[in-house]
Amino acid sequence: AVTSQACGNTLENGKQIVIGRPKLTADVASGSCDTGTDGTITLTAAEGISPYQYSIDSVNFLASNTFQVPAGRYRVFVKDYNGCTTAQDAIVTFTSDIIVSTMPDTTLCTGQSVALATTSNGQAFSWLPQNGLDNASVLEPVASPETTTEYVITATKGFCTQTDTVRVTVSPKIEVNVTPDALIEYNVPFQLNATSPQIRNYAAATFLWTPAIGLNNANIQSPVAVLRENQSYTVDVVSESGCKGTGQVNLSIKRQESIIIPTAFSPNRDGKNEVLV
Repeated sequence: AVTSQACGNTLENGKQIVIGRPKLTADVASGSCDTGTDGTITLTAAEGISPYQYSIDSVNFLASNTFQVPAGRYRVFVKDYNGCTTAQDAIVTFTSDIIVSTMPDTTLCTGQSVALATTSNGQAFSWLPQNGLDNASVLEPVASPETTTEYVITATKGFCTQTDTVRVTVSPKIEVNVTPDALIEYNVPFQLNATSPQIRNYAAATFLWTPAIGLNNANIQSPVAVLRENQSYTVDVVSESGCKGTGQVNLSIKRQESIIIPTAFSPNRDGKNEVLV
């Protein structure tokens, strides 16, 4: 306060001084498949002297309070008009919500096809390799590979991609080796047999011999045939992996030849017709 000596009046003049750091709030929006891999940090200052400036490295201060940054941990700063600064941590993450899940590995027989059942919330799809696929750009193509193949699907949603893999094993064609065609005895048991080089587990394979005429069991690998007439058999074989093959065998009955003894042969020592020529 100042007092005038001339009139005795007191003059007062005051100025408010604010001493303290501004408060800082950091709002974080994480990156996503729809917005991109970068996140956004928005800084808000209060209780300081404006104008404010903002920084994410404590060196470069800007008037803008919004920063586009990759996922990571950041130390953010605000500086007010008096040069007072406040800092705090901000964590930017990336959230991917894309999913893709294809079917379990499967096995086909040569010449068969399978639809690659897949679920995904993706917007676009790509399968590799494309060999054996009816359409490599759809979610669930039909696969008809000639050889065992691993198919990889890539699903895309906005800025995100995700992959999954399915292995399609192709079993070779079933070759059936059957007992060779044979000439067999009349009404005498004859062993039949069917094998395949592609079958590893005969206990898991199935056999069907047709017709069942003369067989002791038409549903086994090696039935026994007892025949009185010629007969052809077909055997249908299904491997443990479900692949099919067919074989055939022809059986013929041995025929007894008749011996004709001439009635003119009379070995009675009368000197006539004594020798059979």
